[in-house]
Amino acid sequence: MYVWITARRIKPGLMKEFLKAWHDPGNALPVSPNEPGGPTVYVLLPTDDPNEMWGVGYFDSLETIKRFKESPQMARRQEALSPYIEEVLWDRVFEAHPWVEYEKPLYYAVYVRMRPAQRFRLIAVCPNAREAINQADRVMQEARASGYEHPEWTMRAFFDPSEAPDSLPPNVWHDHVR
Repeated sequence: MYVWITARRIKPGLMKEFLKAWHDPGNALPVSPNEPGGPTVYVLLPTDDPNEMWGVGYFDSLETIKRFKESPQMARRQEALSPYIEEVLWDRVFEAHPWVEYEKPLYYAVYVRMRPAQRFRLIAVCPNAREAINQADRVMQEARASGYEHPEWTMRAFFDPSEAPDSLPPNVWHDHVR
């Protein structure tokens, strides 16, 4: 599958008019999303910028995207939308790969240290990430209640729980400070 994404900055105060033109049947897409082989198309409106919009289309092939982009209907559509567009921020095509589940289950090892210079020590190996995070949170609360000011934790995934080492060096990369 391929994804065509175009990010646009819309002129201030013209988003409603732009969206009306975007959905206008007179500015129809070259291939309807309802037709066989037609793209799935979304309009994404960032919640933090009322003047930005992203058009996202999912296609079966690069050839379909090329035909779509080069069609007379698309040229007319672009012309109809252009009065509302301040600038095109970017226009790119991506090859999309689906998420692949591992054949073997993963186990999550949780490591904790109470002071920055200490090694991380193994506290639990869990069958899922949510349980591992819950274990880490519990230990962090207990550590703070016991007076430790800077407890930290990290987590690693393993196919075989016996592969999880008993400890990790103090300089191991981690980003799970709570």
